[in-house]
Amino acid sequence: MIWPTSRTGAFFAAMLIVGALCPGCLSAQEDPAQIPQATIRTEVSLVNIVFSALDRNKRPALGLKMEDFLVLEDKRPQKIEYFSHLTEGSDVPLTIAMLIDTSGSIRSKLEYEKVTAAEFLRGVLRRRKDQALVIQFDAEVRLIQD
Repeated sequence: MIWPTSRTGAFFAAMLIVGALCPGCLSAQEDPAQIPQATIRTEVSLVNIVFSALDRNKRPALGLKMEDFLVLEDKRPQKIEYFSHLTEGSDVPLTIAMLIDTSGSIRSKLEYEKVTAAEFLRGVLRRRKDQALVIQFDAEVRLIQD
């Protein structure tokens, strides 16, 4: 699975920064129309994309090379700087920030969301190499595990 980068990442980064710098700005007690609008822009020189490639029978596709992939951002091809298989001992440590939506609109799916998030982290993180943090958000943003 390839995760969206620019707009989604910028949105979550903005939410984290707003929550850290102005915790009251994300309070459910305030009128959303009164929350100041801010634009946060940043340059990102390298983005790690962790994904799984499966064949038609839903088995791992083996032997893939960097040339077998095309990464697009805003419909524009991006240069792949580094390519490695995590199962082949990549030296690049991962740092993952997982945001979990706990708002009322997904209450019925929350257990599935928790199980899926845990499976993802167990399947991707390598002991003593990678790091992750979990953030819960609804009307407020809370760090659950750093």
